[in-house]
Amino acid sequence: MIQVNSSINNQSKSKTTVNILFLAGWLKTFERYFADQTKHILDSMLEKLRENPELKFIWAEISYFNLWWENLGTAEKQEIKK
Repeated sequence: MIQVNSSINNQSKSKTTVNILFLAGWLKTFERYFADQTKHILDSMLEKLRENPELKFIWAEISYFNLWWENLGTAEKQEIKK
């Protein structure tokens, strides 16, 4: 969590203090969380799209999708674009 506090001192200059708190719940890196918790979901989605081309896919976590997308081959990317 990042907290920003602004105040004005006696000489009319703005003073900003930034506090950074590291939360205990962040035990995995972005990449490790992707590998452990997200990649298999996207891989399964690709299999389902192959089985049923009429399905549509919507994904909100674009950062994880991008990481997955960057590691796909050209043929797989073309399948998803259909």
